[in-house]
Amino acid sequence: MLIGVLCADDRMSFVADELEQDYQVKRLKSEQDFITFESMDVLVLPIQGICQDLTVHCYQHKIQIPTSIFHSPKTIITGLHQDRIPTPVPIYSCFDDEEFLVENAKLTAEGLLCELIHHTECSIHTYTYDIVGYGHCGKEIASMFDQLNLSYRIIRRFCEDKQHFVSMKKWTYCSSIVINTAPEWFITYEKIKQWKQTPCVFDISSLPLTKNDVSYIPTFYKLNHLPNRFSSHSAASIYCAFIRRILYEK
Repeated sequence: MLIGVLCADDRMSFVADELEQDYQVKRLKSEQDFITFESMDVLVLPIQGICQDLTVHCYQHKIQIPTSIFHSPKTIITGLHQDRIPTPVPIYSCFDDEEFLVENAKLTAEGLLCELIHHTECSIHTYTYDIVGYGHCGKEIASMFDQLNLSYRIIRRFCEDKQHFVSMKKWTYCSSIVINTAPEWFITYEKIKQWKQTPCVFDISSLPLTKNDVSYIPTFYKLNHLPNRFSSHSAASIYCAFIRRILYEK
């Protein structure tokens, strides 16, 4: 079986390394690689997927992916934005796989902890935390905070207000640090005005936010690709495990 791996970052290079143990692998790193290599059984795209214009950021540069490449393989494996791929070929997203989501959330939580330590000036035990959203990442962050004995609340749109949980309606004051994991933005200008203090906000969601979008929050950190940045080997391993599950099923 011949597998083309788009090596856009360290994680994807490690994915190619692991797959090479059992398969024939072609590393795709430039536009020239796509031109000279159009026949493959499986095409593996980066976790972050591809841009709307069919480009992908490959380390320090952007490369254009020819549309013809999407018609060659029998299977395409990717992360985000699979709806942008113009092909009749079956596409499998790791973000539809429960096992991947659980393991990826663990790496995301670890990366967040590194960022919290880096961007704060006191011990992490000095602060209180609001975790907005309770999906895979929210649950894993809460679990990690329990192990670290940190003071936190979980903010959800609707929930029974007990123990760590606070409904959005009753979120009338904030902790010193707010961590957004939700795919919808709830930390609005109106909400900030309602609170007596302005928190430091860490956003790990997939929302395409910039500092200009949230200029009303003085201290805001948009954290992207935490698993790749802080544990690229482990991130590659869980992606490879997903790829192998897809290949074994087929």
